[in-house]
Amino acid sequence: MKKISSLRFLWIVLFLAAGSLLMGCGAKKPNPAFLEAQSLYQKAESDPDVMSKAPVEMHEARKMLNKAEEADDEDEVERLSYLAQRQVELAMAEAEAKKAQERMESLSNENRRVLLEARQSEVDEARREALKLKQEAEVRAREVALAQERSEQLKKEADMARQHAEQARAEARRLEQELSELQARRTERGLVLTLGDVLFDTGSAELKIGALRSLENLVAFLQENPNRNVLVEGHTDSVGNEAYNQRLSQQRAESVKMALIHRGVSPGRIIATGYGESYPVASNSTESGKQRNRRVEVIILDEGVRGETMMR
Repeated sequence: MKKISSLRFLWIVLFLAAGSLLMGCGAKKPNPAFLEAQSLYQKAESDPDVMSKAPVEMHEARKMLNKAEEADDEDEVERLSYLAQRQVELAMAEAEAKKAQERMESLSNENRRVLLEARQSEVDEARREALKLKQEAEVRAREVALAQERSEQLKKEADMARQHAEQARAEARRLEQELSELQARRTERGLVLTLGDVLFDTGSAELKIGALRSLENLVAFLQENPNRNVLVEGHTDSVGNEAYNQRLSQQRAESVKMALIHRGVSPGRIIATGYGESYPVASNSTESGKQRNRRVEVIILDEGVRGETMMR
C-alpha cells in the first residue's frame, strides 16, 4: 500500500510539472515592434497638439495597435505594429505641419497688420499734411483779405488826407485873405492885429463910432474860428504919469473886449490886460514913435491855446 501511494504521488508531481511546462510554453512574449509602436503612440497621445490637429491619424494608429495586440501570428503583429507606428508618425508630422501653417498664417497676419499700420500711418500723415496745407491756405486767405481791407482803408485814409489837405489849403487861403483884410501879422504868440489910438479920443477909453465898424472883420473871423482864444493888450506912450498910463491902457483893453462880447464873442475866450508904457514898439522921443506906442493889440491865439499861457 505504501508503494502504490508513492507511485501515485510521483505521477501527480510529474503531471503538475508537465502542466507547468505546457503553461510556460503557451504564454506570449511581448513583441518589440509592438512595444515600440505602443510607446510612440503614448508619447503622441500626451501631446495636445497632436491629438487636436491629427485626430484621424491617431484614431487609425489606435485601431492598428488594437489589432496587433489581438493578432496571434508574429509576422502579423510585426506588420500591424509597423503600420501603427507609421500612422503615429504621420499624425505627429501632420500636427507639426499644421502648427507650421498656423505660424505662417500668424506671421502673414502680423505682416499684414504691420503693413496696414504702416499704410494707416501714411494715411494719417497725409491727412495731417492736408490739414496743415488747408490751415495755411486759410491763414493766407485771411491775410489776403486783411491786406485788401487794409489797402482799402489806406485808400480811404489817403482820400480823406487829400480832402483834409485841400480843406487846409482852402482854409489857409481864406485865413490869408481874412488876415489881409484885418491887416494882422503872424508872430510866435499868434496872429497880432494892431489897433491904433485913432479908435479913441485923447485920454479916453471909449471907442469911437468908426472904431466899432472896424472891429466887424475881427468879430466875423472869431465867429468863424470858435476854437481860437484872444488876448487884448492895451499900451501907451511914456507921456504922463506911469500909473495913469497903466490905468488908461487897461481901460482901453477892456473897451475892446466889451465891444467883442457885445457882438457875440464868448467872454470866456477873451483876456484883457493893460501894460501902460512897458512895451513900446518905437521911440517915445518923436511924435510918430509915440503915436505907434499908443495902441491896442489883439492877439488871436492858435486853435486850442489858452490865453493864460500866452500872457506877457
